Order: sequence, then C-alpha cells, then structure tokens
Amino acid sequence: MVKALQAGKLIVGAIAISVDPTGTAAVGLGIDSVLQIKEWFKPKSDLDKLSNELQSAFETALKEPFYDKPDGARTLLPQMLEQAFPSGTSIAICGLDADEILKSMRSNLTDSEHLRAEMLTAFETLFRPLLVTACNDPRLEIALRPALTRATSSAARAQSKVLDDQSLDLKAILDAVTAGKTDTSTEDLIKVAEKFGAENIVNRDEVLQFLTHKAEEYRALKAEVDTINEDMKRLANLKAAAQDAIARVDLDEVEALLSMVQETELEEAAKTAELRANNALLRGNVDQAFNLLESAANSFGAIGITAKAERKILRYFGILYEHGLRYGGQCVPLSQALIERELTEDLKNDNAWLWTAGKNALAISLGDQGIRTSGA
Repeated sequence: MVKALQAGKLIVGAIAISVDPTGTAAVGLGIDSVLQIKEWFKPKSDLDKLSNELQSAFETALKEPFYDKPDGARTLLPQMLEQAFPSGTSIAICGLDADEILKSMRSNLTDSEHLRAEMLTAFETLFRPLLVTACNDPRLEIALRPALTRATSSAARAQSKVLDDQSLDLKAILDAVTAGKTDTSTEDLIKVAEKFGAENIVNRDEVLQFLTHKAEEYRALKAEVDTINEDMKRLANLKAAAQDAIARVDLDEVEALLSMVQETELEEAAKTAELRANNALLRGNVDQAFNLLESAANSFGAIGITAKAERKILRYFGILYEHGLRYGGQCVPLSQALIERELTEDLKNDNAWLWTAGKNALAISLGDQGIRTSGA
C-alpha cells in the first residue's frame, strides 16, 4: 500500500514514468517502476520540490473532517491512487490534462470498496486539486517535454485514422465559413459551434459570426504550434554550445550558456502553457486557461516580482480580457483576478510604471464588467 507521505511523489513520479518508463525521466528519478521505489528524486531538483509541495498539500487535505465520513477513507484513498494510476498510453492520450487523467484513473478502479459512490467522490475531491497543480506546473512540463512529445506523437498517429475524417470535416467547415461559402445547415453549424464551447446560439448569423472568430483563433494557434520545432532546435543548439564549452573547460562560458538554457527552458515551458491555454479557450474551457496562464506566470517568480507581474499584466491579462469581451462568460473577472494580487507595494517600488499599467488595466476591466452586468 502507498503510504500517505508518498502520495505527492507518486503523482509526480507516476506521471513521469508513465510517459517515459525506460527513458531519461526514469533514470533521472531513480525509479524502477511506479510502485517499486528506490530513490524518488535527485536532491533539490525541481521535481523534488514539486513532489514535496504536493505531499504537503495531500497531508493537509487528508486532515479535513470530510474524510472521516466515508468509512475507511483514510486507508482506502492511498490504495485507490496506487491502483488507479493510468498507463503510459493513457497519459499520452490525456497529455497533461488533469481532468482527463482523473477520468482515466477512475476507470481503473475495480474493487467494490473503492467503487462506493462516497469513496469515488472523496477520491476526486482529494486528488483532482493535486493533479491540476502538477499538470499546470512548468517544472513538470520542462522535465517531461521530450518524452511527452514523443508519447503524444505516437498516440496521435495511432488515433489518426479514427479522427482524420472528423478533423477534416471540422476544418472544411471552418474554412468554408471564413470564405463565406458554407451551405451547411444551421443545425449542423450549431453542432460545430458547440464543439468550441458555444451555448444557446440558435440564430444562423450569430453562429456564423462565432465560427468566424473561432476559425481565426484556430489558424493563430496552428501557426504558433508550427513554430515548436524551431524553438526546440534553438534550445538544442544552446545545450550543444554548453557541452562544447565544458569540453574546453571554459567555465565562465558554461555558466553563461547554462543561464541562457535555463531562461530559454522557462520561456519554452511558458509558451507551451500559453498554447494549451489558447487551445482551452478555443474549446471554451476558461478555467483551465486561467490556471495554465497563472501557473506559467508564477514560474517567473524565480527571476523576480517584476518578471512575474509583467507576464500577467502585459501579456496574459489581454488574452483573458479580449476573450471575455468577445464571448462573455467569466474571462473578464478572471482577467482581474490574474493581475489584482500582483498590484502590491513591492511591485510599485520595483517598477512603478508596470504597477500603474496594471492598475489601469484593472480599472478598464472592472468598467467593462460593470457595463455588461445587469442590476444596481
């Protein structure tokens, strides 16, 4: 049975080993398999810190009185985590989508004690926040990016025949809508719009306008994804230069290059999070987009408060705010939540201009929210 103190490490380690059971992730973590633990993490590694944070969150959550109510919950929940963690193929299909991973985990539970309704509720209540934290953390993204890319590509190829016709139809409809030449029925257009998160659209003109916007966002996302290979080449070149400097025992150059590698990896992880956030917005999942953008920005806190605040105020605020203006929903208030906590005296002292820009953005967003909100 997995002990409670190992739960945070199991979540991080199991994702890593499920994605790449024999590759660099397994070697770096020192794990023979998900359930045979020799040495979880290298000391003071980013994944070690993440796992310890999850462990602490797990221990705190398990102390909640809620877990006294399901009979045997405190003993059964760690067992359920051990039994439920999905295979590498499932992880590859899910990517780092916490909700999809959780759904896969629940399908692996077979014990009658685990399948009690109150236990399933307790399981989801306990582990979903931990999975969301892990999957949205750039440290995990950086560590697993090569293995996850390989696994995702393999899974995508395996499913390509099944999804190809549907994808081609969807793209064809978006292209036709953009060109103003669609003869697709209003009913079918509404079905397509629902795939992008539309609700309560019944008018043909409205649905065509909605799909036109979504087509623009789809093309922008595709263009960004197409640049991934070039970005990875640049990172590989930096690492190769660092290896060459090490061979020449030029330690000052090694330090400079490794600093650039670290900053580039942080930028690349943030860019991946931005792509996932844009894809979440394309699907109408605004909460996931907010979580991804906030986690990506917070990762820059290691550089300084200005670096983190700059990401939120000058970059990520606009993504949420513009989406909220176009489609309504919760994105406008979420844009406020993203930057409001950054507008501190520390930021004002460090960068008065950025603090002022954040205050101005917050005021504009609150004004627009007021205009769009009924009542007093």
